[in-house]
Amino acid sequence: MHPEREQRVLLSSLLLEHLLRVSSIRDAFSRRCDDLKMLATVLIRSRNVQIQYQAIFAIWLLTFDTCTAVKIVTRYGVIQSLLDVAKGAIKEKIIRMCISTWRNLLSKCPTQAVPVMVGAKVLEYLESIAEGKIADEEVSLDVSVLKDELMRAYQSLNSFDEYASELKSGKLEWSPPHKSELFWRDNAPRLAENNLELLKILGRLLEPSNNPQVLAIAAGDIGMYVSFHAVGRQNLDKLGIKQKIMSLISHPDSEVRFQALSSMQKYMVKVWNPA
Repeated sequence: MHPEREQRVLLSSLLLEHLLRVSSIRDAFSRRCDDLKMLATVLIRSRNVQIQYQAIFAIWLLTFDTCTAVKIVTRYGVIQSLLDVAKGAIKEKIIRMCISTWRNLLSKCPTQAVPVMVGAKVLEYLESIAEGKIADEEVSLDVSVLKDELMRAYQSLNSFDEYASELKSGKLEWSPPHKSELFWRDNAPRLAENNLELLKILGRLLEPSNNPQVLAIAAGDIGMYVSFHAVGRQNLDKLGIKQKIMSLISHPDSEVRFQALSSMQKYMVKVWNPA
């Protein structure tokens, strides 16, 4: 970031941090989606420690409102961004604010926050820092509470819940469900639950700008889905996912191309043999 621009962002984030301490301003700010998106973008892009701290502090203030907390979890990828920042943090105050924000989100909207936090592997991060020495007792307490809450949630998840959590986190890895025909035979129809919620997420993950591994796994999942769900092809057509898969056949990454082509072949098998 250019020094002059960085200085403007620094001053703006400092002002915002103070303004958001006023509840009426928090309410007005949280109603403006562009403002929330801007704040999330600053968190992702800035490498300035003070800007990161002030952005996280502002997000933390916003998480005291349940409706805003839900937006933060479901629309802007903030849980994953906080994890990325925390992992690279040099200052303990950054880690403290990330953990405090997670704890607020867990308290205000557990239904939305828990699956995303589990899928983003926040639990693994908490376990890793718990093994080290945390000087701040409040941070240590927050780590302990979050670990216990997430551990209970993790242990209660079945394989489909784990898969759904991974999808919602947006950070896909080649975990067993992606490759298991048994998993898809049992669970493919569930992607259409809640007005096609998980299928819509898969569709969003197929944007060409995404990480090649995410693209490859998401494309592979679409192939599995269409193979094992009776109306899978119709749902793909309805959401425009077939066109996204077709566009990935010419992707620069060989694994993305392979998975996209494989999925289209499975789609065409359903066209030729719809039964």
